[in-house]
Amino acid sequence: GIGRLVPLPVMGEGMVRLASLVLHIGNAPNGVVLVDEIENGLHHSILPKVWRAIGEVAREFNTQVFATTHSLECIVAAHKAFAGSGLYDFRLHRLERRKATIRAVTYDQEALEAAIETGLEVR
Repeated sequence: GIGRLVPLPVMGEGMVRLASLVLHIGNAPNGVVLVDEIENGLHHSILPKVWRAIGEVAREFNTQVFATTHSLECIVAAHKAFAGSGLYDFRLHRLERRKATIRAVTYDQEALEAAIETGLEVR
């Protein structure tokens, strides 16, 4: 909105992080992108916009994104972003330890919505 181009680093570390994520997704058409602690470098208030952008770019390039997080705010933001996108192609996979084994529990839209509303631990 300022009428001229601005170097990306001037926009801040969060913008650089988002641009990097989008570029990685775009460079993996019909592939997979792995992101560890996706919320790092991003302010919690913009996470819904970040997830919307990731969803749009991933759909455009048919790229599957696997992202890890320990942040409940990040999970809630992803859920809200995908719920409002018209296509809920988001799944949460939570790893649980049961004695000597680890199992994955998958949350679809309905299960995640219920878990968030009731305050269940999903991280």
